[in-house]
Amino acid sequence: MKTEIVILTGPVHSGKSTTLYEWFVFQKLGNKVIRGIVNPELNGRKRFINAFTKEQFEMLADENEADVIEIGKFTFSAKSFEKARETLFQQSALASDYFIVDEIGKLELLGGGLEPEVSRLLSRIDDLNIGTVILVVRDFLVDEVIAYFNLRSPKIVTQFQLNEI
Repeated sequence: MKTEIVILTGPVHSGKSTTLYEWFVFQKLGNKVIRGIVNPELNGRKRFINAFTKEQFEMLADENEADVIEIGKFTFSAKSFEKARETLFQQSALASDYFIVDEIGKLELLGGGLEPEVSRLLSRIDDLNIGTVILVVRDFLVDEVIAYFNLRSPKIVTQFQLNEI
């Protein structure tokens, strides 16, 4: 199966992740299998959500958490990122129509966050049984992400074009 790579992009805080989450939760996608990780803001909190099981876990670190990842004004839970990477690893081995990686940002471009799992996924994309991989990327990082992961001709869409994929 030839896997299509789609980059869902837009400005910071424009609703990319939330729109993506609502797209696969509320749309009638028939029997489509959706796997991966999405991280919308729900009830004012950023969360990782397993796209297949809908399990949610906090993205930001608790104030008492010792093992954290700091980037900019954010303090993330290292434990939650480990769980997100493990989810990507486990689910990438299973067949899916859509596989979501939300999001690839500065942290991943520095080798942290969801890395190295995103690189592993994309390096073996031709051996996986995935129809479409959706990568969420901020608009100002698209070219850098394409270069970093050596992506060949990804389809680039905004949140308003999700129904076209």
